[in-house]
Amino acid sequence: TAEKVIHKFEAINNDAPFGAAANSQTKHFTNNTESGVARTIRTCAKALARGADEKSGCYRSFKNYLDEINKKERLERFLGNRFNILFHDAEILFYLKNDIINFIENIHGVTNLLLQGVVSDVKESMHIAGCKALGLCSKLFTAPFWRLIESKGNILDMNDNYRCMMTFLE
Repeated sequence: TAEKVIHKFEAINNDAPFGAAANSQTKHFTNNTESGVARTIRTCAKALARGADEKSGCYRSFKNYLDEINKKERLERFLGNRFNILFHDAEILFYLKNDIINFIENIHGVTNLLLQGVVSDVKESMHIAGCKALGLCSKLFTAPFWRLIESKGNILDMNDNYRCMMTFLE
């Protein structure tokens, strides 16, 4: 649902200065059913997450770079059927956006189309704003509920938590 809303928002604001239309750097990774925000998250995960793209990605170098600057956060491999990955990676991407740009442009280098697309997308203000919105959803809703679901107990024990969230949202 969040992906569909962001896709609609981008379509409405496509002519704005921060529009999400694909540019020459991202056209190779674009499809019409996916928002620019989701594409940004997916391509960043493909390039910078463990086990994603061994050929074009640079996970090991990026991990070493983050270790050197004492940042523990890591992107997860993007799996479209796991809803929490979109939210988790959006949160991490928003937090690491400047580090991603610095690493690719100044340390590793833009050595292929994937990294070129990643840099272009991470510099797009609408995509970063979408990551921030999804990241806030992660912090407030998806991550806490995911931890509750994974804890001991019955799924029906979640009812009180859902009711509390609904009251908060209302």
